[in-house]
Amino acid sequence: MVAATGLRRLLTLLCCFLLSWNAPASLAQDQQPQDQPLQIEATVVNVPVIVSDFQGRHLAGLTKAVFTLYDNDIRQEISFFETAEAPLNVAILIDTSKSTRDVLGNIKKAAKKFLKQLRPQDQAMVMSFDADLHLLTHFTSNRKQLEEAVNHAREGEFVGTVLKDAVQQTIRQYLKSMTGRKAVILLTDGKDHGSGLSDREFFDLVVESDAMMFPIFYRTEPIRRMQPMQPPWGRIGRRRGGIWIPRIPPPERPQRRERVERQNQTALEFLEKLADNTAGRLFEGEVKDVEKAFEHITEELRSQYVLGFYPEHRATGGSKHRLRVQVSQTEVAVRARKYYQP
Repeated sequence: MVAATGLRRLLTLLCCFLLSWNAPASLAQDQQPQDQPLQIEATVVNVPVIVSDFQGRHLAGLTKAVFTLYDNDIRQEISFFETAEAPLNVAILIDTSKSTRDVLGNIKKAAKKFLKQLRPQDQAMVMSFDADLHLLTHFTSNRKQLEEAVNHAREGEFVGTVLKDAVQQTIRQYLKSMTGRKAVILLTDGKDHGSGLSDREFFDLVVESDAMMFPIFYRTEPIRRMQPMQPPWGRIGRRRGGIWIPRIPPPERPQRRERVERQNQTALEFLEKLADNTAGRLFEGEVKDVEKAFEHITEELRSQYVLGFYPEHRATGGSKHRLRVQVSQTEVAVRARKYYQP
């Protein structure tokens, strides 16, 4: 009898042990959906838009209902709509390479006037670039701090212009995590020397950033190499009939001037493509026109719209998708982001 009772107790303990052994696995399976909720990737594609009439006057106050958005000619539902009332994040990038030596003072003066036009809820950052990158201030709404940052922009010590690297770092380290309207103002002669990014990689990065690009292009002359000091009468040439004929330095070669013009034209086309693909605008002119360009940029940013939609194929990846925006009003011009890549 005792032996039978002991056997029953042993079997009971064994059953409890087996049940407790399987319980954690079963319990984990039951709890897994609660501890790890289903993750649904839904990334909005933002499309900055500027609308103006044929006289160039920007149209503000439009509603979501007047816009139609197409992805590869397929109409999309506009899930997100933002107007100029939203805060603005502006990155000001100043070319301080040696070729800008004679114009840097005027550029800094115009940039400080632009900063005074920002609203209290807007914020900006300032970076200069030459052969290296110089972050002068992070994003802030402190106007005094921003003006001091512009004042600290200095001509580069070494030859080089890492333009694309400056835009890349601004986007990846500062703009990528920010929400709201984003813009980059790029003051430069457009000539890149030393960046590690190809043009194709650069343009894809810029378009995916959702930031509008506003290049302000100014022509600069190439850096002249220092020539050895000469006597005031020039070098002594050949002697003819007992007379010393001074050697007159030759004029600038036409080939050199043509090469410089080609470089300026290539830089201009590069900046024009940068602005066009991001719904921004290129400003070209003399350095004295930089302040005027800032006024136009302020007006455009006050009239900007941002449309957003959720593409069904976003998570699958693929080729570039063409974007097109229409407005129901007549006699208007629409500038919008050109494409995105899933």
